[in-house]
Amino acid sequence: MLFWFLVVVTAAVAIVYGYRRWQHRKRLVQSLHEAVRRGDLREVRDRVESDHSLLHGTDTYGDTALHHAYRDERFDMADLLLELGAEPSLTNNRRESPERIFAALRHGTARRLFDEAAASDHPQVGQFGVDEPDALGWTALHLAYYHGHEDAAERLIALGADADVRNTYGLKPHRMRELAKTESRLLELAALLRHDYTGSASWTDPETASRHCRWLRNQQHAMYSLALWRAVKQSVPRTRSLLGVAIRLGVAESLPVMASLLHDFGNKRIATDYLNCGATELERAAKGWALAHGYTVTYSNGVSGARWGSA
Repeated sequence: MLFWFLVVVTAAVAIVYGYRRWQHRKRLVQSLHEAVRRGDLREVRDRVESDHSLLHGTDTYGDTALHHAYRDERFDMADLLLELGAEPSLTNNRRESPERIFAALRHGTARRLFDEAAASDHPQVGQFGVDEPDALGWTALHLAYYHGHEDAAERLIALGADADVRNTYGLKPHRMRELAKTESRLLELAALLRHDYTGSASWTDPETASRHCRWLRNQQHAMYSLALWRAVKQSVPRTRSLLGVAIRLGVAESLPVMASLLHDFGNKRIATDYLNCGATELERAAKGWALAHGYTVTYSNGVSGARWGSA
């Protein structure tokens, strides 16, 4: 009996001791995180050097000191923590790592700076500089031209924005005007194309459609292909109409893009449009799509549809 009493007492003491140690460590981690958020570099260094394990101690949400430093945009603090050995890839309860938070901040810089330049005569350049790009390599100046905000573009240039920097599409900022206009024309044409119950389509305003088609055919073909790709990516419900427009325009350089878009966003109707349009490369893409999705291609007389380059 005495033996079991001693076992229970020992276990209880161990539990209490363990709980107190856990509480003590929790307070130490909390104090470190508070020092990080205050920006107290000296205190943070002293605390970590006295107990290096605190560096990766987490709060209720799984955040480490480095998570807090990046989230509060205290980059000098983040540099210190990295110097002390902080691990930038550790994830919190939301599966966010410090390096991911940092990347999001960097990629959001261009949008924030553009928004400020559009709203204020005196935009403030932040930690990353006026030419910090987003995930697609767009700077604030790219965004200003793309959205047609010439005043914002002038303010950014006055701040030293580089007018020659290229995004991941290889476009300089001023070329974004052309990209935006080309996307807009494609979307306007797609809105003018109406499919009936048989699957056939026609223009609701042939005169306007003809004018837009002429304009698009006169654009640089690489720009047109990029605009088509982006328009579909950003307006998936209009995919069939946009690709129907592309069939009617018949720009040969867009064929690889159209084949890729069928693969990514295609359905049976789009594949049928491709099969019947008369473009060999699109027919081949449609057959590949049909095979991958378990369809058998059959041909019959009287099948109609848009022909390649018919607009």
